Amino acid sequence: MQKQIDGIVIRRINYGESHEIITILTDTAGKLGLFARGSKKSRSKLYPATKLFVDASFTFNYKEGLSLLYDAEIYDYHRRLSEDIMMMAYASYFCELLDRVIPEKEAVGHSYQLLKQLLTLLENGINPKLLRIYLEREVLGLVGIRPKLDGCVRCGGTQDIVGLSLNEGGLLCRKCYRGELLIIQDPMSLRILRAFDRVNLTTLETLDIDESFITEIQALYSALFDQYSGLLIKSRSFLEQL
Repeated sequence: MQKQIDGIVIRRINYGESHEIITILTDTAGKLGLFARGSKKSRSKLYPATKLFVDASFTFNYKEGLSLLYDAEIYDYHRRLSEDIMMMAYASYFCELLDRVIPEKEAVGHSYQLLKQLLTLLENGINPKLLRIYLEREVLGLVGIRPKLDGCVRCGGTQDIVGLSLNEGGLLCRKCYRGELLIIQDPMSLRILRAFDRVNLTTLETLDIDESFITEIQALYSALFDQYSGLLIKSRSFLEQL
């Protein structure tokens, strides 16, 4: 049965001398694996469609296991992402992170649109660190470990917040604080963290945040990932070296 679906190439592996298996993140079916026969040959009509970050409408012959890619109408090559090592590192991290948390053939929220917007904003010069924090925040929500930042994690109160507890998974007010280790206590950092928690991708483009605060917020989400997610993202280690 022939089907058509919009998706972004988030992973590709070689298969033999001239074939590839690609994984696309789709708008309606989560992740989907496609066998691209002969796609490594430069004359193949599939040659440009199997590159990482390509956003396209994919036509394929559906099978229970691995579907056979037949054709693709490309919307965006995202070529700049492959030409700049910093952009490529961030884009690869975005793709790998979503690859790890999105199940096969199961739609999860707005993940396709999210990646589509992130790659476009990255190409347009938006601070990649902010884009990374935004994605990690969304992924923490997808796996159910997003910290509670709209009030105290115990009583729900919004006044007299003393800091953020990693172990408790959110903010603590003075009344509920029992000596837990707080990874962020500075009032200004807490205000920025709480404000960032309400940011969407539209407003992200207009943010003007000091680099030191961005580094602090990034450290928070990295710590949450390390403690709770159990995810080992290979491209993250390379990203941290840049």
